Amino acid sequence: MTPPATDAGAATDAGGAIDGGPSPDAGPIPDAGAPDAGNPSDGGTIASITTDACPANPRLLWTRSIDTADVDFRGATDGSGNLYWIEYEPPWTPQNQHPPAFLTSADSNGKNRFRVPAQVASDQLTGPFMVAYGKVFMTRGAKLAAYDAATGALSWTFDLSSTFSGGSVSGVADAGEGKLVFGVGNGQSSAVYEVDANTGATIWSNVSSVDKGFTVLGTDGKGSVLVRANLTEITDLLQLDTAGHEQWRERGIDGGWLLAWPSGLPWLQTYGASISGNGHFVSAPAGWFWMALGDEFGFAFYEATLNPFPLGVSALRGGRVVATGLLPQLNTFNGASVFPFLAGDHAVFVSQVFHAQPGLCHPGTAGAAFIGHVDSNNMYLCPIALGASDSPIDGVALLPGRLIIGRRTVINEGCGGNQFQPFTIEAYSLPGESLSTSGWVQMGGSPGLGLRPAKP
Repeated sequence: MTPPATDAGAATDAGGAIDGGPSPDAGPIPDAGAPDAGNPSDGGTIASITTDACPANPRLLWTRSIDTADVDFRGATDGSGNLYWIEYEPPWTPQNQHPPAFLTSADSNGKNRFRVPAQVASDQLTGPFMVAYGKVFMTRGAKLAAYDAATGALSWTFDLSSTFSGGSVSGVADAGEGKLVFGVGNGQSSAVYEVDANTGATIWSNVSSVDKGFTVLGTDGKGSVLVRANLTEITDLLQLDTAGHEQWRERGIDGGWLLAWPSGLPWLQTYGASISGNGHFVSAPAGWFWMALGDEFGFAFYEATLNPFPLGVSALRGGRVVATGLLPQLNTFNGASVFPFLAGDHAVFVSQVFHAQPGLCHPGTAGAAFIGHVDSNNMYLCPIALGASDSPIDGVALLPGRLIIGRRTVINEGCGGNQFQPFTIEAYSLPGESLSTSGWVQMGGSPGLGLRPAKP
């Protein structure tokens, strides 16, 4: 059983790290916007975002350690700030590759709410996980299940195992007005279903024996659904309307992962050189991997191609880049992760870099991590004291006044055997910060990871 969180107070090791301050060359860089920052074609002036020193390291509020179970924590929350994740106990082993799953919840102070068995739950860090309409939605194979968000009790299941034998659900999204959409398929046929979130009753379905591998990428929260199909190196994208009818289809899309969908057109990750649109979607420049975007204002984060490959940040307004900056402290050459959150006129984000190491089974290790702040003029990074040499961050949530981080500690970097990794969930104080109430405010869209824009 997971113990309740302990009040850690101010962490003694949360002070500044050697590499956490501003680098000597971290100021404005004249060419920071070219070419992968998405320069607008109209030749408008792009400002430079300057880098400042961290004003104060965020204080650690509480921490809880989970050392008897594997954990799938993605930062999903509800409107009250409660946290939700899955625990697998006993942990995975080669002899026990599908351990029992437990849906687990804590409040914003880290105190236990419930921990209950979940028969329908995906393997660790695979499959959809979403919180909406007072429910937690999870999948296993071709089954979709809803659990009560207050108690963890099973509410309903939608079982398509006989229709799509050997298949699986791929993508679950909040379609708005108490409805869910999801893709399902088994290689022979595929479908998109819309169901009632409270009862699981079917509203409509779009079944195809021609298209393969339907995946729901997201919705606009008003009924339109973006779907990927026929995934190869070149894929198809299509949009369905509120009745499940195809509105448009783009064949042979190079790229096509959904970055954000505020009001208007969805933004897709592609391999173009700049921001462009075709009336169906907006293509983001190559290298843009993370976005938090409101209806008029937002931020994109990307791996800059300028040596030494710093993390780049672009501020957007009205669909165009208005300011850019680089963070040389975050060398993305061996990979990076960013968790951005739109918070009014600025963004709060967590970023972590990775380092290469020899070895086929564990070729990379997680490195330094930072809590950042950026607006259209200034940005800064504050180091996080992880307390472990290899502690990758899996999920982050921004709640009023605090940032929740979930991270693993890698203790076995060899091949085979038990790959159990203890897990830590901790909260840092961010006074005055909170998520914007509308727009694609974080990765996953809404705080419940509904793949839709948040709404007031």
